[in-house]
Amino acid sequence: MPRFKYIPTFNSAISAVCSSGKEVYSVNACKAFYGKYLSEDGIFFVDQGSHCGPSIIIRVTVNCLSSSDEEDSPSGSGELETHATTEKRTYLIGISLKCLPGSSPGFNLNMLKEEIGRFVYPVSSQLQLKENNLRVIQLIVSNKYSADISEQLSHANGDYRVLDHGIYASSYIRRLKYFKPPAEPMEGCNRYRLTIPANCQVVVCSTETLKYFLDTSFTDNLMQVFNVN
Repeated sequence: MPRFKYIPTFNSAISAVCSSGKEVYSVNACKAFYGKYLSEDGIFFVDQGSHCGPSIIIRVTVNCLSSSDEEDSPSGSGELETHATTEKRTYLIGISLKCLPGSSPGFNLNMLKEEIGRFVYPVSSQLQLKENNLRVIQLIVSNKYSADISEQLSHANGDYRVLDHGIYASSYIRRLKYFKPPAEPMEGCNRYRLTIPANCQVVVCSTETLKYFLDTSFTDNLMQVFNVN
């Protein structure tokens, strides 16, 4: 059975105990936060209230096959021989639920950059992902997207878009274009710029396509947040 637990909220500036007696962690204290609250697999719900970062964090460890090459094979032929080994890999998945009012123009590219800055950026810079065999995924789900994001989701595989490690920039029409790291020249694409760190991935999706990434029953419960049947 998965481990469910409530964890303290994030605040962009402080790391302390607030007036209500609840802990509040700065995004600059990810290492201490991870060690205290996310050291074991489970599903963690962030305390309600004003916070910066995901509403839900999932930590899961899986066995993965990895391969390594040796210069000499046992036969002495001098050829490379590949050996497969099993290693544990931990995924830290942050789910950001953005419920916007009907009068809002929608979740836009600038808001996307801000949201990534509240989870992917601080976690990747503080937790030594490669050394700890840790992968970070941020799922951003909104009930309403602005035109600049909606247009890009409709051109992806379904109503979602995956942003892997790399640099993304947009032209005047605000359409994100991928540049393989290190970045190629970005003529005419300086209006907006977004970097996804190594060992990280960001998925932007609609409420309808969230079920592609999470268990159906779990997704159904999340949809109650959006009042979606």
